Amino acid sequence: MSTVVQRGVHMSGVPDLAELQIEGVAELSREIGATVLLARGLPAASREKALLGMVEQLAAAGFIHDAGVVLDALLERERIAPTGLAPGVAVPHCRSEMVERLVVLVALLAQPVIFDPPDGPPVERIFLVVAPQGAAAQYLEVLGKISRLVRDRKALEALLGPPARVPRRSR
Repeated sequence: MSTVVQRGVHMSGVPDLAELQIEGVAELSREIGATVLLARGLPAASREKALLGMVEQLAAAGFIHDAGVVLDALLERERIAPTGLAPGVAVPHCRSEMVERLVVLVALLAQPVIFDPPDGPPVERIFLVVAPQGAAAQYLEVLGKISRLVRDRKALEALLGPPARVPRRSR
């Protein structure tokens, strides 16, 4: 069963969790057959802080048993092969014993951050995928579907709206 949850960030900066059917995200959730969470306006000053904030949100919502273990796995994965996938979009992912079912957290950052490569465009949309160790087939299927989605600019904008105007970093 798929679930859609939206996180809004209150003025205090503390994210709120409330179930909300969002047409595009609900469709993504049904299509990939996984829980999809949406975090709008997530504050982050760096890739590491964005991942930390996302993992902490998943832990606070009960999707992750140990945020530190998952964060370490994500950062190691980034070290080996950065997950910046399309201009302005990253898809960090890992499998871990710290989750019981596959979950996707889509974060629309309050301000773009540098992901990788360091000279690439800043990232403002992050699709974080965390799956149990034993869910390799579903994990790969979900990554494939998200990869196709983020490479299709029109579909991505239909789902999440147009990106903010983010200038490319000068080289």
